[in-house]
Amino acid sequence: MASLHYEVLTDPAPLQVPVAGEERQGSVYIVVSNPTMDEVIWYSIEMCVPCGQADGDLTANPKTITARVERNTATKQGQEPIVAWDDNTGVLTVTAWPNTLFQEAGSMALVWDCPTPCEAQSTGTTWVRAAAR
Repeated sequence: MASLHYEVLTDPAPLQVPVAGEERQGSVYIVVSNPTMDEVIWYSIEMCVPCGQADGDLTANPKTITARVERNTATKQGQEPIVAWDDNTGVLTVTAWPNTLFQEAGSMALVWDCPTPCEAQSTGTTWVRAAAR
């Protein structure tokens, strides 16, 4: 959506391929923010972790990933979004309550924690689908 801004951060930066037998912890943060001074009507934000054995996949097993929302200033207290992580497909869906507005200058971080990030040779591509007006 043109009204919202997305930024991808990782910890560590960049994510690293573990050496055989080594386990590493890594996180991907997708910061969604409203850079305007207007509230934005939004319905949901859907993001997909590239999972599989191919070059560019983040992990072979999405069941090892935990997902959450943190640092939420996008919604008013009591209107926290509903977070659903599908560990079969690797899709994180964050859904607004009815009539919830993404606050002016508000933001939230969508976080994926993975115990062994980047089992493949690159960080891959994440897709984002947002429904807002």
